Amino acid sequence: MDLLSRSPGAWDTAIYEILMPPEAWQTAYVLQLLNYIGDGINGDDCGLHSRRIPWTKNSYHDEFFGEARAALKKMQFVDRETKKRSQTNALCLPNLIDTLQGFRMLWKKLQGLAFKRFCTRNLNYCMYRFTTARIK
Repeated sequence: MDLLSRSPGAWDTAIYEILMPPEAWQTAYVLQLLNYIGDGINGDDCGLHSRRIPWTKNSYHDEFFGEARAALKKMQFVDRETKKRSQTNALCLPNLIDTLQGFRMLWKKLQGLAFKRFCTRNLNYCMYRFTTARIK
């Protein structure tokens, strides 16, 4: 499943195609990854977004969440001046990795109880609204 482009060059956006300079493609990859994770953990029934859908037996979620976890496990924070791994104890990466695994485990348990769909947004909506309101 290749939802994420991993190379510099032309990238299609919702507005137009842009040429990604080699020094910027890793940042663009991380932003795209986080955007896709956000879509996956906010799946609902409104159908306005192609990736913000309920988790079903044949949806992209399980495979993508596995790939996203692997990508997140390779990431680390880097000090801007020293260019070395930051000693800051940032828990956001481990927490996100655990959240993705938790969703995968919950979906397997729900399937065992004969659930056919899982709207992940139902678990996240209040927290999501609160944090995005603070960002804006």
